[in-house]
Amino acid sequence: MRAAGGMTLLELLLAMALAGFLLMLPLAFWSQQLQQMRLGEARLALRHNARFLEQWYLKHGCYCAKSGLAGFKHAGWPPLPLTSTDAFHIEFGAKQAYGEHRYRLWARPRQARSGLPWLLMDQDGLIVECRRRQDLKSEVCDLEPLR
Repeated sequence: MRAAGGMTLLELLLAMALAGFLLMLPLAFWSQQLQQMRLGEARLALRHNARFLEQWYLKHGCYCAKSGLAGFKHAGWPPLPLTSTDAFHIEFGAKQAYGEHRYRLWARPRQARSGLPWLLMDQDGLIVECRRRQDLKSEVCDLEPLR
């Protein structure tokens, strides 16, 4: 005989499974939104640094530090105003291989296994997402720039 007002073990397990499933839906959505927010913050930091580099170029005529300027973290490079966000490290590079008077900015995830792509921005302001391939030996970048 069943007690009045009670639940069987099967009903309790089904209710817990349903509650768990319903709680997981918002969690998946929230983590996706959090990833998009972190990527947006990194894109904003890249654009802020690009604006600084353009002003630097207008003042100094190159994307490098002039000799005699002290206090640079990396010899020969101007100091970036934003070197990191909560989830990304921001890096700068200017090489002849990129073309004369050109640079690139990278936003790499702080945690390699975070699942976040890294972002690459060129001097024209185009930002692309890059990911490590399955073989973990090479990287691939999207051809379509992010807006």
